[in-house]
Amino acid sequence: MLKLTNWQQCVELTSAICITPSGDWTHMIDGCPVRLEHRIIDPAGHRLVFFRADSVDGNPYCGRWITDTFDKEAVITMPEQLTLGRKFE
Repeated sequence: MLKLTNWQQCVELTSAICITPSGDWTHMIDGCPVRLEHRIIDPAGHRLVFFRADSVDGNPYCGRWITDTFDKEAVITMPEQLTLGRKFE
């Protein structure tokens, strides 16, 4: 678990997560796909999960939930299997 020592590190982590591409979703929250990015301990000592998602209008955002809540309410999804190249019969 990543331990952050100041709030500037939280801001930098959020910015870095927001610029990552969409996809490779790991969980569903309220019917929306999200990708778990980091489990952290913030400067106040709270255990948080940072995740990447897309808003309704398609813009990226970084969300954060208390770890216990995320583990109880986020539904794990199976990543889509991608096939590359030609189909085999």
